[in-house]
Amino acid sequence: MLLYAKGVKTDRLSVDRDKRAYLAWQGGFHEGCIRLYRQAQLLKEAADLIELPSKIEHLPNGTKDTADAAVGSYFNAISSEEVTVLTVPSTPPAVQGISPLSIRSADDPFGLLRGFKPRLCKESILR
Repeated sequence: MLLYAKGVKTDRLSVDRDKRAYLAWQGGFHEGCIRLYRQAQLLKEAADLIELPSKIEHLPNGTKDTADAAVGSYFNAISSEEVTVLTVPSTPPAVQGISPLSIRSADDPFGLLRGFKPRLCKESILR
């Protein structure tokens, strides 16, 4: 609402009433397209999400505002008109996400994060 008030063109997206955005976010992890930032609140909220028949909700007395923001950002990115222009076919992903083989550690208690190989830039390929 703040950006809209400043004159920036925006649309409203509710990830509370429809779980399609959360399902797309989940799919992004399964496809290796997402790597979460190590932000404690986001990791806690993501770990505490529960799926109900019609929506994704937080545990009682919990929050999911940070997760909603991350989900909304991802959903907007993959469903925008620009995605067809910016998509680069047949290249390795820039970031990778949750792996079923992920190793849990003290730094990553939920097993949500993992390292990824450096991406080759176009210039190094052409040399």
